[in-house]
Amino acid sequence: LLVGAGASAARIETSWHATALVLRPTPSAWHVKPVLPPARRAHLQLRSSSPEYNDDCFGLVSCTSALVAQDVMFTGIFVVLSLAAFVATTSGALRPNNPRIPAYVAAATVAMAVAGSTVAGLESPAATEIAAAAASVAYGLYQGQINPKDSSMDGV
Repeated sequence: LLVGAGASAARIETSWHATALVLRPTPSAWHVKPVLPPARRAHLQLRSSSPEYNDDCFGLVSCTSALVAQDVMFTGIFVVLSLAAFVATTSGALRPNNPRIPAYVAAATVAMAVAGSTVAGLESPAATEIAAAAASVAYGLYQGQINPKDSSMDGV
């Protein structure tokens, strides 16, 4: 720990491979700024600049089902399928940046909710939920049409 008399910053170094932290006091609070080795910085900048999974309609579908229709089953199915798609995309099982994957998630959610209501006798999805999921499907398929290189399912 190095702190100079009258210095405005403190520097903490733990070891050669660990993260060093630079602490700078401000009028409102202390801010922590990570100082990483150049190789780690490049990797983090690359990952943060290119998202691998992006569901633009996630908020629309989840808020419509949770807040408007108050359907726990539909919301749960959608969130679990979205999480599975996120994990599969970021782990490399599915192609990154494919705009059609969220469309498939929304379509599968409607299909599973309708099947659950038919087979198990549960409450069927509301029209607002189906409309929000249909908007997500339409948007994902449209994005797949205007970005055909990203939406290819080759190599999945």
